[in-house]
Amino acid sequence: MGPALPKETKIAFLFGSESHHRKRSPEVVRREILHRKERRAAVLFGTERPLDEWFKDENVCHKCGLTRSQGLGFGFQRGPEHWTQAYRDAFESGRCDHDPRPTFNVVPSVFLKFAEQNRPKEPDATASGFAQWLYSLYGTGYGKEEDRERGKQVEPIIFERRRNMGGQVDNGFLRSIRSDWRLRYNGLHLPNRDQVQYLAIDHLRVNGEALRVSPDLIYQNERTNEGLIVELKYTRMRIPRNLWPNVWGQLWCYAQTDLAKGMDHLRVVGEVWAEKTEWYGRRNNRATIETLSLRETVRRDPRAPAFDRFFSALFDIYASGGRRGHLLRR
Repeated sequence: MGPALPKETKIAFLFGSESHHRKRSPEVVRREILHRKERRAAVLFGTERPLDEWFKDENVCHKCGLTRSQGLGFGFQRGPEHWTQAYRDAFESGRCDHDPRPTFNVVPSVFLKFAEQNRPKEPDATASGFAQWLYSLYGTGYGKEEDRERGKQVEPIIFERRRNMGGQVDNGFLRSIRSDWRLRYNGLHLPNRDQVQYLAIDHLRVNGEALRVSPDLIYQNERTNEGLIVELKYTRMRIPRNLWPNVWGQLWCYAQTDLAKGMDHLRVVGEVWAEKTEWYGRRNNRATIETLSLRETVRRDPRAPAFDRFFSALFDIYASGGRRGHLLRR
């Protein structure tokens, strides 16, 4: 039957014209909202994975060189039961997982040396400041500055649209499905909302000032005391299968909060979203449909020794001249 893989699901929030909305009955809208919440929760808590439709036409696997025609189920979109024998053999032998996306390769010693040579002159005592500095170390080769700035503008739109269309996995929904998960912190900066309360991390200091952080979302499982910290990003670029260092650096900071430290098990999650506009219908009946889609969800253990050492060293370079960065490479 082949290896067991997470089911891929499309997470797209639609925002049509007024005429489009009038065509849907309240019951249809209710079912759509419930479906979005269920799929969103399934991806968030790890039983399903999002389907990225932006670059689904990747043709050649970067690792084994097999083409779509050789594999049929390229990128898992048709499942292991449809794979050819060559495709299956490559996967089951461990030679390749047939993920077409490239990996963002980082050599720690090289990255740290470059970071030391490009220390910020006036570091800001915020996790976002740390993440922006990390981005500056590689950003010209992996996307444009305007793409990142667009991401800042779209973050509130992502939350507002998810909430308005029933996509927000909040405590009301979690209780309704009898889940043990609860939303403990919501740090998304939304328009017309009271100032978000920053969390201070006393043992991480920049110029003597405690680091201030505002995680997008923090969930906690009341039964197992597991934690999940989520960071939202927006991009139309190709997504490396392991995302980008600035995402993980920011999430590493969030994992140092007292709230996160009190959890027995912790995972940090990078979510990547994108939006586009589509037209449907003909002539006078044409309408606009805007879609906001979850393209990727990647999770990591921020307490893994190598992960923690690397970003601890980078933060030390950012904040105080790189003493721990030198120690890491010895």
